[in-house]
Amino acid sequence: MEASVTNYRFYYSPFDLVAISIIKLILSLILIFYAEAASLRSLDSPYEPTHKRSHRIHIALLSLLCLTVLAFGIVKGGLILGLGREKAFGATQPLVYGIAIVVSVAFSLVEV
Repeated sequence: MEASVTNYRFYYSPFDLVAISIIKLILSLILIFYAEAASLRSLDSPYEPTHKRSHRIHIALLSLLCLTVLAFGIVKGGLILGLGREKAFGATQPLVYGIAIVVSVAFSLVEV
């Protein structure tokens, strides 16, 4: 695993999927928190349009984040699957790396 971080290559390393997933988790939690806060504020004052607009903006940003991660997973998965597992990963990489790409795309589809 250390070699996939120090000798990073797009085709050979699953490190970028892990890093993007961690960043997405943090950003998603922040966006969900602020969207929920805006939603609660709009319940307190239902005729204030700024709260509803703030809620919509946070939900749109969350959707954009999920779609961006989905697009990255599809591109990476498509390139690696198009290249072939043996040629992309080599004989030394375990099958788990290929499974991580498929799971990343599947989970991103569920989120969208």
